[in-house]
Amino acid sequence: MATWKLVNVVATVSFNIKLPLDLIATKLENTRYDPEQFPGLVFRPDPKSRKTALIFNSGKINVTGAEGEEDVKEIVEKIREKLKEIGIDLPNKYEVKFQNFVVRGKFKYDSIDILRMAEEIDGAQYNPEQFPAVIVPYNKDNINVKFTVFSNGNFICAGLKDVKKVKEVVESFENEVLSKYSIK
Repeated sequence: MATWKLVNVVATVSFNIKLPLDLIATKLENTRYDPEQFPGLVFRPDPKSRKTALIFNSGKINVTGAEGEEDVKEIVEKIREKLKEIGIDLPNKYEVKFQNFVVRGKFKYDSIDILRMAEEIDGAQYNPEQFPAVIVPYNKDNINVKFTVFSNGNFICAGLKDVKKVKEVVESFENEVLSKYSIK
């Protein structure tokens, strides 16, 4: 049975108010704002962390680098607190939509024939000169994800929309697909 850990959560938070990005950029530390290059303000609540918020003037905020659903909420509350300090009040109620859960893990198999996977699975991508893993699309029960599989059995799975489905998807892929490519 595979073991795995949630390593990145991407979420969109909607406050449904206009945000003055020029003002925020001048008053808030750890920001980067260049509207000619990108329409959003990049904010890192903790510069030592990879957790990042992309703040848009529409009141939408994209959070990346979170390690779970609660972590997203903590980042949003930190943003609300920081904006309040500079005179911008965000509503107490907001909508959070989880866009992507990324997990990293290890399958129960220690040796995988990734070349054969690339040749036999429709849509698989493998270029060993650029990256030592095969990227395999996996679609089941309206779940569309991509597994990045390394020959030693390590993997990354991206594209999950519901954290409650991680175990089911990883186990299903391991049993239905990966087991056929295990080198015994």
